[in-house]
Amino acid sequence: MSKHDAVKKRKRHVGKSGGLFKKMIICIVFLFIVAAVCYGMNRSVLDTDFFHKNSKINGIDVSGLNSEQAVRRLTQQWNKRSIKVLWDNKKPEIISDFNLKYDIKDQIEKCLHPGFIKKISLRFSRKHRSYTVKMTPDGVSGEFKKSFESLSLIAEGSGKGKIKTRDAYVDLSGAEFKVVKEIFGNDLDREKLQKAILEAIAEGQTEFKYVPGKFFRIPRIRSNSEEIKKRLEYANKYLKTNVKIYGAGTEYTLKPAELDKMIDASDGDIKVKEKAVKKFIGAISGKFTTVGMRRKLRLVGGKVDVSGGNYGYVLNEKKQTKALIDALKSGEDRELKAVFKQKGWGSGKSNDIGNTYVEVSISRQHVWYVRNGKTVVSTPVVTGNVAEGNGTPTGTFSLMYKVSPSTLEGENNDGSKYKTKVTYWMPFFAGCGFHDAPWRGAFGGGIYRGGGSHGCVNMPPAQAARLYENVRAGMPVIVHN
Repeated sequence: MSKHDAVKKRKRHVGKSGGLFKKMIICIVFLFIVAAVCYGMNRSVLDTDFFHKNSKINGIDVSGLNSEQAVRRLTQQWNKRSIKVLWDNKKPEIISDFNLKYDIKDQIEKCLHPGFIKKISLRFSRKHRSYTVKMTPDGVSGEFKKSFESLSLIAEGSGKGKIKTRDAYVDLSGAEFKVVKEIFGNDLDREKLQKAILEAIAEGQTEFKYVPGKFFRIPRIRSNSEEIKKRLEYANKYLKTNVKIYGAGTEYTLKPAELDKMIDASDGDIKVKEKAVKKFIGAISGKFTTVGMRRKLRLVGGKVDVSGGNYGYVLNEKKQTKALIDALKSGEDRELKAVFKQKGWGSGKSNDIGNTYVEVSISRQHVWYVRNGKTVVSTPVVTGNVAEGNGTPTGTFSLMYKVSPSTLEGENNDGSKYKTKVTYWMPFFAGCGFHDAPWRGAFGGGIYRGGGSHGCVNMPPAQAARLYENVRAGMPVIVHN
């Protein structure tokens, strides 16, 4: 090849390369322009946070509003609506002023930002600017609930003459447990009806037709269900345990239904619900506790009817709870002796006094000390001054202690203090007790009405000495009128 030809060839090659390079530059510039245009359109079309002119949601104008404003406007407008409840041939009833909140925020956002292609069509076509969203209520307002509850069909659907729907259950009351069938009643399922009305509101309906049969309550548990079958098996296996608590002349056998509340053996192992046991013991403690109860007794002074006082049996609930928990964990039949933190002298519920006691008759101004059914001390006394409001309290009390000698201190009605030395002191309640009163020349009769004590039982010294020799702490003291 000649030098001239080589030069020409190089020129042709350079020409071709230069043309290709120019084309590439043009393509790049073109793509850049297209991208810029698309980006600009995307910014102007997609990134707007406001609805276009003539935009409507559920027929409500939202033009120029952002999503939050649109939610607010729809909520306000929808709550101004009303719904008419129709049933049978009765006068329609209206629910209005819903004051509900609606779960529509996400739906509004989708209307505002539907995607690029859809947004382009919205930009240039008005017919695509109408939206529909479901106005699903978010909860129930007090106003709506009040209007709903005031509907006459609510009262009629739950009133007299209606057969109440009932689930099947295992009856635990008899010696043998049995399955009681479910009942298909005609009472109203309020929750279902309320949900249906709210659904109608969500869909924008202005009328709701109530069809009674659609809203009757339906049994949740059927007698032929696996749930009932397992329940019966469980009851027969775990709820026939015989657990008895006895003491103070009282016996209590736990009922199967009570056992059911205190144990859980659903996984095959008995677990005791300790809080339930504690609650149960608290509920039955009164059956074993006699303090303060009304007592009808036949004493030396005759038949008496007396209430109040601090004497008697008091169940130790803490220890009794622990004893029952241990018994239930065993899963075996048990007889538990009642645990008391305070005991009476007798063992019977009807008479926890026994046959050894001190009796005080206010009306007869007399004291008797009875030991093993026989009167050991019988003496006239002077009790609290009734005229000055210091009457001796009535009730059944426990003798607190005895001490000899002692100095009694207190306050007179005029506020002055007193100190009195006695040889024998036997208190039974709040500063009131038996003691010798050597300063008195007479006992019994009506002295107590205006010249009685500060509340104590004044005794002749010799009789006070005899009483002191025989009594001991805890002994019952019955003070009656």
